[in-house]
Amino acid sequence: MATAILNRTRSSSVLPIVVIVTVAVFAALLFGLLVPFMGPYVGGGLAVMIAGAAIATSRLTLAWSALFIGIVVSGLAQLYLPQYAVVRWLIPLASWALVLHVMSQVFSRERNTVRFPQEFIWVFLLFVFALFSALVNWRGAVGFVQGAKLYFQLWGLMIGLALLPWKPKTLDRFLVFFFLAAMIQLPFALHQYIYIVPERYGLWMYGVVPLDVVSGTFGADRLGSGKNMVLSAFLVLTFSFLVSLWKSGAIRVWYLILSAPILLVPVFLNESKYASLMLAFSMFMLYRKDVVKRPVQALVMACATAALLAGLLTTYATQFGHGRTIEETLQYMIDTNFGTAGYGKSLLNRVTAITFWAEKHGLENLPETLVGHGLGSAHDTAESYLSSVKSLATTQYAGYGIGLTSFSMLLWDIGLLGFSLVCLVFWSFFRAASRLSDAYRADPWRHGVFEGMQVALFCCFMMIPHNGAFAVDAVFQTLVFFVFGYIAYWSLRHRRSAAGA
Repeated sequence: MATAILNRTRSSSVLPIVVIVTVAVFAALLFGLLVPFMGPYVGGGLAVMIAGAAIATSRLTLAWSALFIGIVVSGLAQLYLPQYAVVRWLIPLASWALVLHVMSQVFSRERNTVRFPQEFIWVFLLFVFALFSALVNWRGAVGFVQGAKLYFQLWGLMIGLALLPWKPKTLDRFLVFFFLAAMIQLPFALHQYIYIVPERYGLWMYGVVPLDVVSGTFGADRLGSGKNMVLSAFLVLTFSFLVSLWKSGAIRVWYLILSAPILLVPVFLNESKYASLMLAFSMFMLYRKDVVKRPVQALVMACATAALLAGLLTTYATQFGHGRTIEETLQYMIDTNFGTAGYGKSLLNRVTAITFWAEKHGLENLPETLVGHGLGSAHDTAESYLSSVKSLATTQYAGYGIGLTSFSMLLWDIGLLGFSLVCLVFWSFFRAASRLSDAYRADPWRHGVFEGMQVALFCCFMMIPHNGAFAVDAVFQTLVFFVFGYIAYWSLRHRRSAAGA
């Protein structure tokens, strides 16, 4: 054990430790001087600096902190302890602290034949293009920081997972954590449904949907909206992942049968109708190759999926649709998303937000059409200390809801070219997961994982036209960039193994 620790110490650079401790010491001195004048918040900042310095010296602790705070702690604090909602800022801090460890690896070790995953080419191009869009549409330093924070706050997690020398078992433990996190959503969802939803019935008149608060550990505002669709996407994704592992023979059918109610009941409880569509497409993605090869299994899963969809629609119609039939519920969904009515308090809905962008762009303003108006220009819910930052969403198009979804937000912020790069990033990781699935076909666990990763990417991409989580929400971005980083790690590992062979 001592030898292993010594070897690890010798092989690791002290750069991250030196940088983090130095910054923490100077910050602690500054905060200590300010405590008598600025009160307990500065004292809290001092404590965070000291704790952060201790945590940041370990890349494993940083990764676990980013995942645990992002998936569990942040959302619970927002709903149950809103005075501590600032804890969400620890997610990007832990994420980018991992980059210091990456830098130490780059400067302290010999170059390998394959240094970076090839999928990072599109990631790098997207990063450069987004910065270019921000610079040519300069809104000041604070506006730049706000926009960059929205999009890049979890990129450090992706980079750290992909490039640091993790053991494969560590990455697998992260996957187990996500499964356990999915399993604990049910008690929180039940508490929110039974106790908090009735408190919100009087908020209908203000455009607040009571059931939006059923968001598990993903966060909600007691008097406002909630991340119920993020919860549903996470659970549908996890359920699809288990189906993939069962298909590959990595787990027994009883695990799937016992887990399914725990994972899917919260989806029935909240008001995220889009989850029905996501579930259908997820099952199609899993069985798209099996219709001919294994028609019986594909038919069984198709029937099971149809029964789940019917149950979801019936639940929505009878409980949340005020007595509507399934047909009326479907028609209502079509009208509110494809009609002319606005969504909530916005003048636009998910579709008209895109058509409105198309009306305002074209050949007459080609630069803005292709490059966008800069990072954060469609963001209309700035943090209080950045409220002085003006954007198109808060000035020229205030009340329209031009940033209603990540799709419309990306078009306004980085234009058609930027959105195309986002699509290419997803496609490159999807192709990488597909290649890895084929490469590890002899390993049931690994094959099932990468089949599931393809569905995970598809579910994450489906969120882009539905809501703004991909562009602004650190909780959902934790999930997205973990998937990116996990695939990139194994893509790089496989290429290195192939090159060594």
